[in-house]
Amino acid sequence: MEADLDLLRQTLEDGRPRWRFYVWEEPTLSLGRHQAYQDLPPQLTSAGLPWVQRPTGGRAVLHGAGVDLTYALTWRANPSLSRRQTYIHLCQILQDAVAQWGIPLTLGTETPYQRHPSCFASHTHADLTWQDYKVIGSAQLWQQGVVLQHGTILLDPDYHLWQRLLPGSRIRGLYQIATDLHRPAPSLAALVTALTSAAHGYLQPTPSPSS
Repeated sequence: MEADLDLLRQTLEDGRPRWRFYVWEEPTLSLGRHQAYQDLPPQLTSAGLPWVQRPTGGRAVLHGAGVDLTYALTWRANPSLSRRQTYIHLCQILQDAVAQWGIPLTLGTETPYQRHPSCFASHTHADLTWQDYKVIGSAQLWQQGVVLQHGTILLDPDYHLWQRLLPGSRIRGLYQIATDLHRPAPSLAALVTALTSAAHGYLQPTPSPSS
């Protein structure tokens, strides 16, 4: 998380957008910045998983349970866009990237979290879905007009572990969707390349207000 905050600091200084992609070596929880570990349900705290606190919002995400890709993106946002529009703008990068494999993802609806501990139990305009299942969840942190957007892209999640630790999560991995659609599944390396390429048209540097 500190490395992601460092991207934010760098973009605050020079206005350049930045990406970071990473995977998790073992099942790990990340909690939204307003979520307290002691308030999690007992099946989570008793599991003894390592956990981190994200600087961005949202609820608990189970990383490294199967195959998933986490991204951190920083951008000096276009001031003409609202925060909701910024989510939609940045999520378009993700949609364009996975569409290269014939996988159409749609923005989530304004379903409230209803105090559920799992980030993947519901979806909003910050998320991307497939047939009402959540595939990519994202959350943001803003500082001085620069946004840090975190996101988790489910590729081949361990559905059993997700339901045991975060019951009620409505998840679907890109690999399963690709199989259902009789499409090839993207490798991690190919997905990173596609995301980086798709970003070019969306992440033009925006001058700071003082420049």
